Amino acid sequence: MIPHVTIDPRAPIYAREQRPRLQERIRDSGSNHLIPILQAVDGADTLFMVISQCPPPAVALRFAVPADRSAIVMIGDDYDEALGPKAFHKPSVRDAIRAAVDVVIVSSRAEPPVYCLAAFAAVQFQRPVIIIETRLECEQPWTDCVRSVDVSKHITLCTVRPMGNA
Repeated sequence: MIPHVTIDPRAPIYAREQRPRLQERIRDSGSNHLIPILQAVDGADTLFMVISQCPPPAVALRFAVPADRSAIVMIGDDYDEALGPKAFHKPSVRDAIRAAVDVVIVSSRAEPPVYCLAAFAAVQFQRPVIIIETRLECEQPWTDCVRSVDVSKHITLCTVRPMGNA
């Protein structure tokens, strides 16, 4: 299990140690979709959190998202397999969804404009945005999870294009 990662530009260690390593990892991995997020962290005092899945029977870790601050919370449900909401601390996920101005569900490849939109919303509204990276088989469980918390919550969905006559 990968521990939760929090990158806070207000922390003195960020500028000195985390930022150069982050930039290097993004450049080396070809993860260009994360560039707008790093720009929001650097230029707009945005908190960035990565929440990793916790496969059962392990106990999922609690996390807290500040409701009154620009934050981007990436829920990573796309590792070896997608496990859906059950692989995360349910009360923490529900609280994060309530606090968020937008929830982005990415069940296809990472499209940079979607991450740019998420970063923009977090900075513009000074509220958290949740990005859920998952796989197609867990897109509906995540959508249902968001709707069970707030039926009117805005969801940005980045999914695969239907094929055939769908």
